[in-house]
Amino acid sequence: MANDEEFNLTLQKFRDVETHPIHFLPSVSRLIDGGHCQAISKVLHDLGAKWERALATPTLGESLPNERGLYMFVWCPKLVLEFDGPPHRFQPTWVLYVGKAGVEGGTHDTIRQRYVSEYAQYVGGD
Repeated sequence: MANDEEFNLTLQKFRDVETHPIHFLPSVSRLIDGGHCQAISKVLHDLGAKWERALATPTLGESLPNERGLYMFVWCPKLVLEFDGPPHRFQPTWVLYVGKAGVEGGTHDTIRQRYVSEYAQYVGGD
């Protein structure tokens, strides 16, 4: 994992290079393979990452951490599919963005500051 200086140098180096979205299209066969999904879940769990979940509201920024960390925006539409067998309900979700906020050893440019200044204006929009 790059430190802040390496990250900033890389960002500057490639600032004007056109970027392309990362397409994450896992095969259905992998997603229905229970053993595969359990193995991936175990790897993620063993990393010790503790994610917190919060609903995006105009005032969410007040409760977000004012420190360095990783964050992820996930869209959970109100679409729910009902099934006869377990699991009975399925609500699809999509990861929209994963990013790093905050500078190393400080409290500048944190997710709280970004949410209040940039993201809160989009809550409730299209």
